Amino acid sequence: MKNIIKKTAITTFILLLGGIFLFNNGLSNYYLPIFPWMLGGFLFLTYGVHFFLIKSSKDQDPKKFNNIYMMTFTIKMVCYLVFIFIYLLNHKENRITFIIAFAILYFIFTSLEISSILSHIKKQKTGN
Repeated sequence: MKNIIKKTAITTFILLLGGIFLFNNGLSNYYLPIFPWMLGGFLFLTYGVHFFLIKSSKDQDPKKFNNIYMMTFTIKMVCYLVFIFIYLLNHKENRITFIIAFAILYFIFTSLEISSILSHIKKQKTGN
């Protein structure tokens, strides 16, 4: 768990600095006031899902882990879709910017989550 916390926190900090830089230098017309909150949401949702998956992987039952993974993935996607839907209904400006920023954050955080889970499972199989 320490590994994903460290990687995700560093990635979030870099993305925050990158967002501040981009929105202050050239992309100020596309500034999203919700961007820092999006980062925080992705950070904590990634932590929660990862913690839940790590706990469920201790059973050593691949069927059970796969079911739990699919359940957490579905819940996470529903949360994301509800957030996107509510935001886009209430904010007509910068819709494209929001969708692009959300997609970038989704792919970055999902990549971190998947690579961390896979490395954890590999370690469990080798006994390290």
